[in-house]
This record gives sequence, structure tokens and C-alpha cells, in this order.
Amino acid sequence: MPIETAQANNKVPVYWLGAANRGFLYREFLRLNSGDDPIRAALQLMTSTKPLDPRYMTPWSKASKIAASVSGRTSITVDLSADAFAGKVSNETAQLAVQQLVYTATAAASNAGLVDSGQNVQVTVLVDGHTDFNAFDQVKLDRPLTRDAGVQAPIWIIDPQQGAVFESNTVNIGGRASLSSGSLQWELYLVDAQGVPGLAQKGSASSAAAAQAGNFAFSLDLPSGKYQLKVFGTDSNNPSAQLYLEDKTFTVK
Repeated sequence: MPIETAQANNKVPVYWLGAANRGFLYREFLRLNSGDDPIRAALQLMTSTKPLDPRYMTPWSKASKIAASVSGRTSITVDLSADAFAGKVSNETAQLAVQQLVYTATAAASNAGLVDSGQNVQVTVLVDGHTDFNAFDQVKLDRPLTRDAGVQAPIWIIDPQQGAVFESNTVNIGGRASLSSGSLQWELYLVDAQGVPGLAQKGSASSAAAAQAGNFAFSLDLPSGKYQLKVFGTDSNNPSAQLYLEDKTFTVK
């Protein structure tokens, strides 16, 4: 599947596991220090920091050593220290964590223009310089890995990121969705001084094209305040269900 395209910015993409919608990966852009190797920096963040969004999580432990290299614009080699795998997790979580690493490494490389975004980039994972490590005592790292399209979240808010602050009253909303049926809906809540959200606006982002991933985008003109945005899928057989709910909190000054 296509990966991120090169962007000229001072941030690096990092993927996380969904704590609420388990079994899926979500992406955030975190700050990159000038001069840092983007792949190494992204993996350091993945293994040593917390996501901005509390609905995301990571099973990794802080790695004492990380190295990364790119070969031929279609192949990445990552070398991690074994302490990154210290957590005790289920086989399902271990499999998803390995994909989290693959997604993060390929995204960081593509975002920096180091690999071709239209190619199926492979990631070879070494642990302390050796192959065949058993990640989390669950997943054998004995071959090059590629992205599994099935783990990317069905609904994913790209903008705004959690905790974003806007100086302008115009807020641009954007994200991606892949739903096999139904439609994509959104609700905006104004959060009062006591932290209680009240519904302010709602609407439809787009119809979901069957089995196809697509972008959604719309703009909102908002007065100053703290807001919670929810985006979710609907099902005609269960109209009250909010499928694959994704939400972000942001502030308009």
C-alpha cells in the first residue's frame, strides 16, 4: 500500500496502537530535533514516549540503542537493543507491535524522502545486531517485513491532533476512512468550564466507498473555546452504534 509522501517539516510520524479500538494502528506527528536521523528519532519516540492522544498506547519499552539504515530506497534495516521488547504482551499485541515498528520506520523514511512512497518498502529488524530474534517471545523476526494494510485504523483523524491550539476561528478538519458500508458522521462538542461536553454541531463527512480508503475534509468556523470532535461510522442495521469512533480535543483561542 502507498506510504506517506515527503513533507518539509520538523516533525516525524509515529504510529501507536489503539487503546479503545484494539487491533488497529493510528498515527501522530511528533517534534523532530534538527539534525536527528528521522527513522531513528521516530523509533526512539515510539519506544520511549507516550502518545498525545490518551486513546492510543504502545507496548514497547525504552530502547537503550537504536540504529537504522536505508538501502536502494526500498529497503530499511533497523537494529534495536533487546530491552525494547521487555514488556509482556499477548500474541495479538506482539504481532501488532511489530507492524507498529514497520509502519513507523517506513513512514519516517518516506516523510523524509529517503524511500519511494509508491513502493512496497521492506523492513529488516535486527536485535543487538542479530537476526531471528523472538520479539516479545511471540514473533520470530526471521525475514524482511512489509506493511499489513489490515491493521490501519478504519477511521482516523489526521487534523487536528490531540491538544491542538488554533489562533484562528477557522479550523480545518481532515482524516482518512475506509468503511465497507454505511456513512461517515461527525459530532462537535463544546466543553464547558467544568469539563462537560455539549453537542454544538454535527454532520456527514462523506459516504464511505466500499472497501476503499479515502480522505475526508471539511472546515468549521468556531468561537473561542475548548472542543471535542468525534468521527464515526454508521450502520443502517444498527443506527445508534458509533463504529470505529475516533475523537480529538482541541482549543480555539
